[in-house]
Amino acid sequence: MSIKSEKTKAIILKTASAEFSAKGFDGARMDEIADKSKVNKATIYYHIGGKEELYEAVISDVLGNYAERLSLNVKKSRTFKSKIYSYIQTFAEIIKEHPHIAPMMLREVAGEGNRFTDDAMSQMGEIIKIIREILKTAKSEGYSLPEKNPVIFHALTISSLLFFYSTIPVRKRASAAGVVADSTELNISLEEFADSFARILYSSFHKEHS
Repeated sequence: MSIKSEKTKAIILKTASAEFSAKGFDGARMDEIADKSKVNKATIYYHIGGKEELYEAVISDVLGNYAERLSLNVKKSRTFKSKIYSYIQTFAEIIKEHPHIAPMMLREVAGEGNRFTDDAMSQMGEIIKIIREILKTAKSEGYSLPEKNPVIFHALTISSLLFFYSTIPVRKRASAAGVVADSTELNISLEEFADSFARILYSSFHKEHS
């Protein structure tokens, strides 16, 4: 694929993610996605396919990006503590770079993941393998594991970060309405939340006494 074609595909995916995020799969229209991408529908069909394929491509693109970056970042981290922080911070970075993926993922969960493709499932499997390696490092460094199942470990992270990011507008309204006396409790960034979550998660692991 040429550089121009790659750029066109990237624009289409970015536009489609915004439309699917705001309107869901059923509400999003290919005409609007084409117009906002400044291409015709034939171009979308040529580069990606129909509406189903476009939706699947958006999810696979983000999950693939996440799995690849997570693998690189975790491998660069030497200790269990640094691996946990890297894992959570990488996920937070992906969410911030792809702001529309959070509501899309929450919709998928609500819809029992019926639109997750085999490729998306495969990417999720790669992520679970990485988490299993993180837990293996913890064990090798003498930590007791509060939970050995990597799926539960990942579910805690996904649910916490996705929910936090998706509810930022709600917290802004609550802050403006004076719901709590100290508005700084509500006005925290995704990065701050990720750091706090990593610290809490890490603190649940304890060194085993010999």
